Amino acid sequence: MPRTLLMLSYYYPPLGGIGAQRSLKLARHLPRFGWRAIVVTPDVGSYALDRSLEDETEVVRTGSLELPRLLRTVLARVRPGVLPEGSVEPADSPAVEGHGRIRRLIRTWMYIPDPCIGWLPFARRAAMDAARNADAVFSTSSPATAHLAARAVARRRSIPWIADYRDLWTRSHYPFYDSRLRLAIDRRLEGGVLRDADAVTTVSAAWRDDLARGQVSPERFFVVPNGYDPEDFAGLPEPEPRRAPPTAADPFVLMYAGLFYGRRQDPRPLFDALDRLFADGIVARDAFRVRLYGAPDPYVLAVAGELGLGDVVESMGFRPHAETLAAQRGADALWLIVRDDPRSIGHIPGKVFEYLGAGRPILAQAPADGEVARLVRRAAAGVVAPGNDPLALDKALRRLCAGELKGASGEARLEHSRERGAERVARILDALVEGRGFPAEFR
Repeated sequence: MPRTLLMLSYYYPPLGGIGAQRSLKLARHLPRFGWRAIVVTPDVGSYALDRSLEDETEVVRTGSLELPRLLRTVLARVRPGVLPEGSVEPADSPAVEGHGRIRRLIRTWMYIPDPCIGWLPFARRAAMDAARNADAVFSTSSPATAHLAARAVARRRSIPWIADYRDLWTRSHYPFYDSRLRLAIDRRLEGGVLRDADAVTTVSAAWRDDLARGQVSPERFFVVPNGYDPEDFAGLPEPEPRRAPPTAADPFVLMYAGLFYGRRQDPRPLFDALDRLFADGIVARDAFRVRLYGAPDPYVLAVAGELGLGDVVESMGFRPHAETLAAQRGADALWLIVRDDPRSIGHIPGKVFEYLGAGRPILAQAPADGEVARLVRRAAAGVVAPGNDPLALDKALRRLCAGELKGASGEARLEHSRERGAERVARILDALVEGRGFPAEFR
């Protein structure tokens, strides 16, 4: 008889985006390793919906006081046109011009530990009931609110708890603290999570080491990489190299999937390199397109317009997951940006694994010594060009347009399946429930 894992995940279908994929695939693959999942998630969250992702997993849907949505509604009425009520743009986004001080105050003193704090009482109440017959609890962040609810449940029900870090919290590579006091508050909250969790999982070795540093029993900290699901690409044509030069009717497509984060992910170096590419006649302007799949980012589109690339950069908006994967498989190359900052060394965006699964060449605008660079090079899946190296970006684009680069091979792709990640989590859970030593190979 399978054991039962209670999962707390704010991002879960029908909420779309890459943040939902880790929880979805974990719940889907765990039964193969002796565990079934019950997922606690909000009924309606603050992101776009993709109902095609829903499956047969048992899900407990809760209420949630969505503070960002409430704030968007208020700002839209106070200053119409600044932020539409239906927008998925976070309420503390740079898009909300003219409300900088209000944004900072809200972000600093209302969103503790994050904008999803309004879900906490609902998640805690539902999880307490659902945990009566659970063997363990698993929470995944962001948002960190999930960990606060899981911590309470694990204490009350006396069951093992895994705290999963898809994203960092106070150590984030996207710093957002405007107050030392607020940072201290969050560090105290996070300290309780790291101390009390029976195991902590995260997506890279660098992040594992960072989280484990200074903690009691660092052997509790494990790497469970993200991945992709080969089943998601079933039925799609295998990737093939371009057979004809790009034209206006059949342009070279450089695709980006997922959210941008405004100025924190600067597209300007690549856009500048594109401009030089056109000026040198490497490819005709009307035969090249940069297609962005995800919620439109005002900053990125503004930069494109400022540089005269408004006709080259196309915002496709949020699309269902299956449609986005088909677009990745059909693109000529896939673009990835990792912030050029020492804190980003361990950052591996979840989308890079779906890029690997698509089998198309990856253009990774990322630190040369970071984990993304190592991953792309090890899989022979494209090229790494740091954003602070314009010559490297120029060379990368020219090689892509010349057809010199390939995507990951079928064998390299299978090394990064979601099923392998689920097996790791199941084995850690087995060790916790059975009271035996952790599997050392996952350290």
